[in-house]
Amino acid sequence: MRFLLIGSLFFSLQIGFGQEIEQQIISQEIENPSRPIAGTIDSDTAADLVVFSNDVVPSIHWFKNLDGQGAFGEPQVISNHVALYLSTSLNDIDGDGDNDLVYLENNPNVLAWSENLDGEGSFGPRQIVIEEGAEYIQMFMVTDLDNDSDLDIVIVASGPIYDRFVWYENLGNAIFQNAQVLLDEQSKVQAPSLYDFNQDGQLDLLFAHSNDGPPRVAWFQNNGNLSFIETFLFDGFTIPTRSDDINVWTLDKVDINTDGIKDVVAGAFHDKFGDLVYWAEGLDGMGSFGNWQNLSVPNGFQFYDMDNDGDQDILQGNRFVDRVYWRENQGDLTDFNQQHTITTQIDRLTGYFCALVDGDNRIDLVTTSSGDNKIAWYQNAGTLNTQDLTRSKLVIYPNPTPDLLQIKHNLPIESIAIYNSIGTRLLLTTNTARISLARFPSGLYFVKVKDELGMIKIDKVVKE
Repeated sequence: MRFLLIGSLFFSLQIGFGQEIEQQIISQEIENPSRPIAGTIDSDTAADLVVFSNDVVPSIHWFKNLDGQGAFGEPQVISNHVALYLSTSLNDIDGDGDNDLVYLENNPNVLAWSENLDGEGSFGPRQIVIEEGAEYIQMFMVTDLDNDSDLDIVIVASGPIYDRFVWYENLGNAIFQNAQVLLDEQSKVQAPSLYDFNQDGQLDLLFAHSNDGPPRVAWFQNNGNLSFIETFLFDGFTIPTRSDDINVWTLDKVDINTDGIKDVVAGAFHDKFGDLVYWAEGLDGMGSFGNWQNLSVPNGFQFYDMDNDGDQDILQGNRFVDRVYWRENQGDLTDFNQQHTITTQIDRLTGYFCALVDGDNRIDLVTTSSGDNKIAWYQNAGTLNTQDLTRSKLVIYPNPTPDLLQIKHNLPIESIAIYNSIGTRLLLTTNTARISLARFPSGLYFVKVKDELGMIKIDKVVKE
């Protein structure tokens, strides 16, 4: 069983303007590096890096974390197929226990994957999952949509008039069934994601659409047979910003008011009024939300408790001034004005995220920049107000249980897996905090929970 150390766009380091951290360069050999991600690629548990380049010769490379302390090896090619790489994802797509790479290309617009052949980072040839067609593949999500313990693929396909959600069922060993439509005739889909809003064990859809005119945000309930119906339509953006000139770039699910219930934060851009950031309070943890409330911050936000004081701060990167910084939550959800610089040692910022680079249980920052072709990391020395990952709190209850299992964590949960007593994975689910064991016989099981920082915890549970 191989555990992931997945990257996150959240960072907590020294407090104070201008207190920058020493830059440690991983490589300057890749032209125009961008959009880095982290994960376990070989047989150790260190966080390796994947970076792609869309320069004259496009390529995707990975860097081995040689000692688990942040000494990285030379770039190794995963793919050098001539295409414009749009996004990547590390997932065990063929179910053999190691991470493969799934990636979206343009010119031509195809979705492909490369198999991790030996579990040590020797990648096989590019394999196409979805060929270029009449519809444009806007984005993809890898998840176990049908709860059968393998990873399926969901895409947003854009046609000349409407967009639609389509999924490709993984029949096992990365053999995918033909396209099946989940939701059709949606106008101008933006910022889609999957999350179990009503805690019924089924992944629902959250996205912005223009079905009724100007863009609106809604979540669509998964009725259990992969049919989706609009369940909650969020109130429109405040006048005068509600108009056809608004684009919703980001939708985030985060407990911004620290009441234990996920809220929704929307980042949008209006042609006349500029950046708009709003949040809607989660009222009951079952998918009911209040009206939009304003947050006076720019777009490009990510939430995390940077100073470990129990509330959500905001991490941001500004590619125009080449700065990565965070805004401190002053406690009333309207004051995020106090800013703390992490680094400015970059030229044309193209990506930033955090991973457990040096293995000390404190998240470190990784950046890519195209002006200087730098891939670099910044050690979290833990000197001031760092997030100590050993303090993460996980509660799984009731135990024993006849059916439903509740999972509470002080960090967002990325995935939950259930294993039997001999180590066979029986269930893999994402973006949920409640799972059903009703279909499993009585006995001992292992629950593996991975949070957004890639931290893994395994607990025993008894199914009555």
